[in-house]
Amino acid sequence: MLGSRIHEHKLAVRRGDGLSQVAAHTYETGLEFNYAAMKIIAHARCKTSRELIEAWASNENSVNRFIDLAPAYRALRSHLRTCATAV
Repeated sequence: MLGSRIHEHKLAVRRGDGLSQVAAHTYETGLEFNYAAMKIIAHARCKTSRELIEAWASNENSVNRFIDLAPAYRALRSHLRTCATAV
């Protein structure tokens, strides 16, 4: 699964796909991704689930399009991250 997504990203960069965030980042910055270091952070069975996971895991510096969470979820995410670093 990860291998096929990496392959899709590489193809998008090669063809200069304007809809690909990875291709756009590569062309805007001139930097290449370290595909060997990529890892799966979660699995989703549908597009809505994947987008929720991406919104939860992303921030303003993420390559993926930043999807802002509702204020209540941002507060929960901040609290959970604080708890995780305190352990």
